[in-house]
Amino acid sequence: MKKILVILLSIFVLGQSSAALAASPPREKLNLKAHPSYQIDAKYDSKENMLKGHLKVKFKNRYKKNLKEVRFNVWSNAKEYQDQGGSVTITNMKSNHEPVNFKLENSVLQVFTRPQALNKVVEIEFSFNITVPENNDRYGRTDKIVKLGNALPVLAVYDSEGWNTDPFYEYGDSFFAEASEYNVSFLTEKSMKVVSSGSETNYYYKNEYTLHTFKAKQARDFSLVLSKDFLKQTLPLKNHVINVYYLPEQQSQLNLIKQTTRDSFELFEKTFGKYPWKEFDVALTDGWFGGMEFSQFVMVSLYDGLSEEDLKFNVAHEIAHQWFYAIVGSNQHDEPWLDEALASYAALLYKNDTNNLTAGPVEDPYYKLTSTVTDFMNKGDEGINNYYYMTYIYGTTALYDLRLLVGDKPFYQTLKQYIRENQYKIATTQEFIKLFERKNKLDLSEYMNEHRITPESN
Repeated sequence: MKKILVILLSIFVLGQSSAALAASPPREKLNLKAHPSYQIDAKYDSKENMLKGHLKVKFKNRYKKNLKEVRFNVWSNAKEYQDQGGSVTITNMKSNHEPVNFKLENSVLQVFTRPQALNKVVEIEFSFNITVPENNDRYGRTDKIVKLGNALPVLAVYDSEGWNTDPFYEYGDSFFAEASEYNVSFLTEKSMKVVSSGSETNYYYKNEYTLHTFKAKQARDFSLVLSKDFLKQTLPLKNHVINVYYLPEQQSQLNLIKQTTRDSFELFEKTFGKYPWKEFDVALTDGWFGGMEFSQFVMVSLYDGLSEEDLKFNVAHEIAHQWFYAIVGSNQHDEPWLDEALASYAALLYKNDTNNLTAGPVEDPYYKLTSTVTDFMNKGDEGINNYYYMTYIYGTTALYDLRLLVGDKPFYQTLKQYIRENQYKIATTQEFIKLFERKNKLDLSEYMNEHRITPESN
């Protein structure tokens, strides 16, 4: 979520309602029936501003006969980050223990394997050096914080379109991955505090370094935030551990953030279903982008001029993404409304602002609720503004109208069923609509036309 969204939402809501790496511990055998499994050994070198290490991923070829190519998304090598001084180097590429050719071009890594039979377990491994650029974004570094959001290479999703390696854009999200298992060892300076996807399982001191070990189950990503200055407070919840990491200068906003985190988390569990992981973390960062979701943690950026109401919305919105991104996956590039509108609606639900949502679509019929990120970005600044308006603001109106159509209780019951049926899977707009039709015995064709919902175009 970006700062421009916060401005638009403020207008909308106010208008409506007021080393070499140390040897890592033994690895568990991982389930390859449904989920890819990653083993990552990495180190962050703050002198070189570099993330370096080795990645191995195993997955079952459920995709096609004689699979000859595997693709990864390497968003940290997007041209936008290269222009800021970032870079990614890949070496020592192997497939099933044999050296193979590969090609890295911007954010797409192609690995050329020997033909892989259907249902065969494929193992890809390689070493990486990632130079982290200096910037104030969800991926980048400043003098106090290193944000490694979606920095690590991740296996692309394979579906009817083939390998999904859609372009990276500074505005909007193209992050899309299968729920996967991660075992990670991560070496840092001893003074560095680490927030990550999953949970820390252990740590070991080695001279001036700390070796952290992490495990993440059914995670869409493995991302991290690092700072020597982080402080931590833990919130008292019955069934979960929620940690809030913050910088000393952010202390004045801490109570509001803690209250919003606890209350919205509890509301979303009650409304959408149980949060399936034990731990959840909130990392307060610098940056202009408002917030960003990851598996089992979120970044919330605090910038000058951020009001209390906008801050509460941002925190609740990012926490809602734990249900509408982490638990239920979707193609954030092809169907950005499907997670963003739901997360925005959930944030308005927390703020008790879900009545009388009347924002209409933009006038130009080119823009649909189900337009892709590329569709929007192809129109320059106008498209960027309309991306945020259609996806986040008009999207909440579309959900409000759907609630009026089916009724309050059936609406929330169906949402809960949507999450339950798609837990750790990848959902689509078509499946979302069909569930509402089936569950509530409705034909939503007219509703779809009225709200520019055309899932067949994606």
